[in-house]
Amino acid sequence: MNSELVSVVVPCYNVESYIRRFFRSLLSQTYKKLEVILVNDGSTDSTGEVIKEYIPMLENAGFKVIYIEQANGGLAAAINTGIKHVHGGFLTWPDPDDWLTPDSIEKRVLFLQQH
Repeated sequence: MNSELVSVVVPCYNVESYIRRFFRSLLSQTYKKLEVILVNDGSTDSTGEVIKEYIPMLENAGFKVIYIEQANGGLAAAINTGIKHVHGGFLTWPDPDDWLTPDSIEKRVLFLQQH
């Protein structure tokens, strides 16, 4: 377990129209010690292709990326699958239709370290 690493578990199901914005917000994070665990939960749209498009960009930003495809099991199943691959001292699981401000993860880490 890496105490400075933040594991970001992202359960994905049919979010092709939202996930690009989410990825752009991840790439703009001021906190760079991220492990991004993407769980494609049986999407029937182009979610998987969009994820594969962004994996090299996330890796080039220095993030560790884990991509998992599974049959649709629902939100909880996708999160539980992702949690099995967590190596970070911190964990968050935003939805891929979320957008994170550039300092979102940095502020969370700082708060948790102080409290």
